[in-house]
Amino acid sequence: MKTGLFALIGLLLFTGTVLSAGGKAEKTPADWASVREEDKVMVEGKVRQVGNAPFSQIVITDDRGNDWYPDEEGMALLKRFEHQKVKVTAKVHLKAMTLPNGTELAAQRILINLKLEE
Repeated sequence: MKTGLFALIGLLLFTGTVLSAGGKAEKTPADWASVREEDKVMVEGKVRQVGNAPFSQIVITDDRGNDWYPDEEGMALLKRFEHQKVKVTAKVHLKAMTLPNGTELAAQRILINLKLEE
């Protein structure tokens, strides 16, 4: 009986997490590790330029040190905020990353339809 109750509670908690991740933008900063394709997220962090010319990119680095990569439109919007903290909402696209030797890396978190929050 207790096992069934714990299973039901676990299922309800899991379902609630899935529903909150897929629908409206989260009210708390997104968890980099658990975000999925097409999730709507809120990201808070510092805008930085990474890489070397001509291959430099704009990223938002959150408080945990995770990088979120805006799409081209988002980069154009965020360029003027370099070295500043921002809060944005966006939809996530996961871009697979593989090294030339075949080693798979964690997927790059690309932010699309990025909107700057107040």
